[in-house]
Amino acid sequence: MAASTPGTAFLPQSAEQEYILLAGLLLTATDEEHLVRQIVTCLQQRRYQDLPEGEYCGCLVTQEQVWLWKTRTCNETIFYTHTPSRLRWSTNPGDLAENEPFTAQSLLQCCAGEDIFLYQGIQWIQAGTLASFHPSGKKEIWQLPLFSPPIKLTSRISLPDLAERCRNALLDATRSLAQAHRRIGILLSGGIDSAAVAAALAHQGAEVVAYHFYTAHPAADESTYAQAICETLSLPFVTIHVDTDAHYLSDDWRFPHPYGHAAYRWMEQAAEQARRDGISLLVTGRGGDLAFGPRHSYGLADIISAPITAKEKLAMMRGVLSTDWLLPDVLRSITPSASLISESSLSSIPSAPAIPFFREQPIKQAIDIFDPTRFSPQDVVLEKTLWQPNGIRVVHPYFSWAIQRLSQHIPTAYRLLPVQGMKVTKPVLRLAWAGILPSSVLRYRRSKWVSVPHQEYCLHHVGYLAQLIGSSSSQVVQRGLVNPRSVQEVLSRVKEIRAWYDVLIATAMTELFLRSRATGVSRGKQ
Repeated sequence: MAASTPGTAFLPQSAEQEYILLAGLLLTATDEEHLVRQIVTCLQQRRYQDLPEGEYCGCLVTQEQVWLWKTRTCNETIFYTHTPSRLRWSTNPGDLAENEPFTAQSLLQCCAGEDIFLYQGIQWIQAGTLASFHPSGKKEIWQLPLFSPPIKLTSRISLPDLAERCRNALLDATRSLAQAHRRIGILLSGGIDSAAVAAALAHQGAEVVAYHFYTAHPAADESTYAQAICETLSLPFVTIHVDTDAHYLSDDWRFPHPYGHAAYRWMEQAAEQARRDGISLLVTGRGGDLAFGPRHSYGLADIISAPITAKEKLAMMRGVLSTDWLLPDVLRSITPSASLISESSLSSIPSAPAIPFFREQPIKQAIDIFDPTRFSPQDVVLEKTLWQPNGIRVVHPYFSWAIQRLSQHIPTAYRLLPVQGMKVTKPVLRLAWAGILPSSVLRYRRSKWVSVPHQEYCLHHVGYLAQLIGSSSSQVVQRGLVNPRSVQEVLSRVKEIRAWYDVLIATAMTELFLRSRATGVSRGKQ
């Protein structure tokens, strides 16, 4: 269904103005008239548990009330401003912005690549919630009910049992997609997350086309794994040769919000290729890390307290001792406050130093990255500028309730499995598809060199970046966010460029957003 256009409601209204707007994906056999009648009845009678399942958001305007809602896994978001006498809403925040409701700090956070919402004074409907607005100015927020009952596990959990439940949950999460009788595109990296989604769809007879981002740089090439998946599952394999040349950043882009991720151009290429192939439904493996990977901590305390057999606990402890974790750290992890997952262990990423070309340092925003319903402004950009203009709906099956209710019950000890010197992440997901996916894919851990193509772009386009974000005409310079001399210094050293490539690109994307705003264009790509 098409995205809703900007709306304004003055309350109360005449009955002739009653209408409903929907945006998102509804995979249902119900005819449109019956569907609308069902939604209206459920809302007016507060039978929210009977709303049709799907990945959609909507607005119902009546004489007495206005409802705005968003299902738990919908990619669309409804933004709104509300006063006692006036309600305005849109799925594009730029439609609601008056003047320029940005702060210097929020712009700096966008320049640093943080996924934060830039607009001040604009609210949005959280995933899995419904808001109702009354003529009196009263607003009520309701949690939409979950469609599936909570999972029930025995007091003792085993890895094979969780693996079987995982496979069934992913089949449940993709069943309605597989039954939609459409060609489904999947962004296939070569890792276990997208591979498992592809396997679940193929198992249910869906017609799946795999799209893989290919880079010629050998350290970042994952095509061998993606091809092995497609050969095993008999899927068409479409290679997208990723662009790291002049089109990687474009002055022609028009954003409703800054997009701070380095791979925007690649997503643009994927959207254009999928449109040419007649794909209207695209799935990803996003969310697999959150559902099955390690959380905030891991240590002996988690193994000891896990609801697993003593034999498995001993095996895990031996596995911990076989890794490169230091014995004193291992012994300290017997207390919950001492984790083996730290800045020097699993991630090996040090604390972020000060960004050298910012005049002030951005305040790190506290975000729960393990919340599958967390609102992402970057998703808004992709929806408005890439997916919707190309007639594509994107679905992330790992965010479904079928997966998330299982995820809630996976012990920390089964999110990371130390064995024979290795630290195997997401063991439940890997075991779930053992014997179905290639063993090389099940063992594969993504290379830390996948960022190389982005770094190479920055190295080969120093002049353009210097002009874009470090000249007197740059919006980020004029607003006092960036020190142009420091930009030049960073761009003059290869090591510094490789260290700050992601911030350089995020700053460039924010600059392009501000330029488009300065010309009065805030909507999607024209």
